[in-house]
Amino acid sequence: KFIVYTYRKKFSNFWGMSDLVEAYRPWFIKDQLTKMEAVYLEKFACPPVIAKYENLNSAARSQLMKTLQSMKSSSTVMIPKNIEVDFLNVISGGGQHFRQSINYQNEAISKAILMPNQLGFNKVDVGSNAKAMTQFDVFMWTIESIRRNVEEAIVNEQIIKRLVYYNYGDQEQYP
Repeated sequence: KFIVYTYRKKFSNFWGMSDLVEAYRPWFIKDQLTKMEAVYLEKFACPPVIAKYENLNSAARSQLMKTLQSMKSSSTVMIPKNIEVDFLNVISGGGQHFRQSINYQNEAISKAILMPNQLGFNKVDVGSNAKAMTQFDVFMWTIESIRRNVEEAIVNEQIIKRLVYYNYGDQEQYP
């Protein structure tokens, strides 16, 4: 024998529907943003080095190129006075636009699964205690509704009803 519980069952669909269906799109976008952020940070963690020179022969240019390429792994370099070296600062914001977008997707995922934003899982700068308590109450109503649904579908309909039937036979009214 099996105990079957179908959450959000529609039209005899015994598989039901997950709450996570609504959260898939923001999760997918967040996943892509996280990958793009990693590529961005990897690409711009060491800023590009720009060397400006005048009248260098090819041997000096190749030596300068070797020196510039070795700069990524070492922290000190000696360069002649007539060569100017700049570090291009591309990561001035430090990828904050990725962080903001990822936080927005986190909020969208929380809303999709009916998680209140002031419950402590999302970063909230301001908010009143009354608002947090109201959000918590609504969240608890949702959890209580799911609990009652599980109790009715599994415990009352499948376990208790079957136990009474097996022990006492068919009844007009089940507890």
